Amino acid sequence: MGFPETRGRAKTLLNRYVSGDSGPPPAVFLDRLLDCAKRFGFDLDSMVFSYLLNSYVRANRIGDAVDCFNRMVEVEIYASVEYVNIVMTALVRRNMFEEARELYGTMLGRGVGDCATLNVMMRACLKEGKPEAAEEYFRKARGRGIAADAALGLFVRVLIRVWLWRDMKSCCELFSELLEVGLSPNTGVYTSMICDFRNVNNMEAAIELHQKMITEGIPCDVKTYIALINGLLRKGDLQSASDLYSKMLSKGITPDINTYTVLINGLCCKRQLEKARKTLEYMNRRRMTARVHIYTALIVGHFK
Repeated sequence: MGFPETRGRAKTLLNRYVSGDSGPPPAVFLDRLLDCAKRFGFDLDSMVFSYLLNSYVRANRIGDAVDCFNRMVEVEIYASVEYVNIVMTALVRRNMFEEARELYGTMLGRGVGDCATLNVMMRACLKEGKPEAAEEYFRKARGRGIAADAALGLFVRVLIRVWLWRDMKSCCELFSELLEVGLSPNTGVYTSMICDFRNVNNMEAAIELHQKMITEGIPCDVKTYIALINGLLRKGDLQSASDLYSKMLSKGITPDINTYTVLINGLCCKRQLEKARKTLEYMNRRRMTARVHIYTALIVGHFK
């Protein structure tokens, strides 16, 4: 199964088989697959079983994917961690948190897991409204030596929720601990935090973070500016939003469709229809296709 074309055919066959209405339970099918390989003397590498897991997820048979994984563990077959993470992600998306935790525990017991696995479990905790549990997963994973760089952004989202739900002191302590272990917040992390503050209408804190980025030499990207401009327009601070937009342009950052959508929607909400119209005209000159949200905002703005 080492050749790419062979693996490709295996993936296609498994997808077709699993997507069908008939067929034995996953554990039975797995046993038959192993028996067939033994009988005809060919090898099955881990990717075949990874493809099988993924096929169940693609067919929206998440319970069967979990059953298949558990049977793999019983017969000491190990699928690629990338594909097991796909199963875990599917569980979390469907709010099957208990099943995700059980799968995570099984993975740890077998020494399987990486930063992406940690991210999935932390997202599950945040989705459940349990930031403290997400924080605990992060600490334990770090204690086991799992490289946490990829989980940094999500961990900071945990920090910000602790900040918002408990007190400033708790967040500062956790943030200091993050820095002590050598994890340095980047543009994405700060932008994520700014978005969280914007979402709870705390633009003062969002602006302070923006200033901290500038002080520490961390570059702001178009997403950072969109989050700030959006929050300022929500507050009705058109002048500050306009100044920030001008600053973004002076930095050589090119506005994208999301930038113009935020601008036009904010201007329309404050009945600045002429400015909104000119922004749309500028978009048209740049040959950017306006989204339906932009036209909806303009229409609603005229009837306010």
